[in-house]
Amino acid sequence: MLVAVAFTAATAQRAGAFVEALGVLGALGCLLLAAGLGFGWPRSVFWALVTLGSQYVGALSTAGRPFDPWAPLFGGGLFLAAELAYWALELEIPSRAEPGLRARRARRIAALTLGSTALSGLLVLLATVPLAGSLVLTAGAVVAAVAALALVAAVAWRGRPPERDPVQE
Repeated sequence: MLVAVAFTAATAQRAGAFVEALGVLGALGCLLLAAGLGFGWPRSVFWALVTLGSQYVGALSTAGRPFDPWAPLFGGGLFLAAELAYWALELEIPSRAEPGLRARRARRIAALTLGSTALSGLLVLLATVPLAGSLVLTAGAVVAAVAALALVAAVAWRGRPPERDPVQE
């Protein structure tokens, strides 16, 4: 909840016009998140994240900035809010956790958040460097961006627990 509230406040602060409307949108996102966490509704958490993301997009468009150099921090904050919210919902499911599981998961979430934010920041930094572009340079940039996304996807995929076959149990 704290991450979502901080995200909402920082986004509303960056908004140009329609600050009140975007503040209401952020408050709605926080309310949906609180309801989802309080009642164990994953769909409410999903819609809360969509609402918070929409607030950020609205703040960008009303401020007249098509490019935001702070976007990686906002993306990392939204990612962190999503991971923590869904983890909180999973903790409500009765299960036996192996020793050290929570610490490993916390480290994994921290690493993914910091890694994706740093990688996004690098891409933003590369996007702001004024270069006389050629077809080869543009193709290299596209390959680098795809490789960066593939790296993030591979790290996220590797962190998933193996699926269990209910037939063999």
